[in-house]
Amino acid sequence: MADAIFYHEDFYRQIELVPEENYFAAGKFIDDLPPKENSIYGFSNISVRPEQKTHLLDRKIAIDEIKNILTPISLSYSENVTTGYGQSSWKDKNSVVWGFERYGIFAKQKGKFIEALWLSNSATFPQKNTGEHLTRAILQLSKQYSLILIDWDKEIICRLCFEDAVKEYLCQNLSFDWY
Repeated sequence: MADAIFYHEDFYRQIELVPEENYFAAGKFIDDLPPKENSIYGFSNISVRPEQKTHLLDRKIAIDEIKNILTPISLSYSENVTTGYGQSSWKDKNSVVWGFERYGIFAKQKGKFIEALWLSNSATFPQKNTGEHLTRAILQLSKQYSLILIDWDKEIICRLCFEDAVKEYLCQNLSFDWY
């Protein structure tokens, strides 16, 4: 499994693309989060995210549609996706990934439709810092399917209507060099 693309399970859907209809509910959830309290052992409180009201699966987006959009832009593609933590790893069934600069867009499918789209980094992606391909991919997906980006870890919601919004997010939060 040398060509497997690994992502740490802690990053599963931490930066996700979801239908725009979820913007206000996700924003309210983030606004109502209690302050983070951590210790040397980790966080002492957690918040369980509610399911999105509108799911990607509701949109009936075929995996082939996503392939047609992302394949010409991506720097790599793999159907061999693994996840895990520590010394443990396993195949992430029904997931594929398009690789870009340092990050990939992962897709989990249910049948022939998309169930989830999220970004995660991997050492196997090109370690370029421009973000050109990733920006184009995010923009095309968001415009085609009216998606927003939610970064649950940083508690950020980003409307992806304009190239500058995507570039700003990538620069300020994922350390890409655009400016």
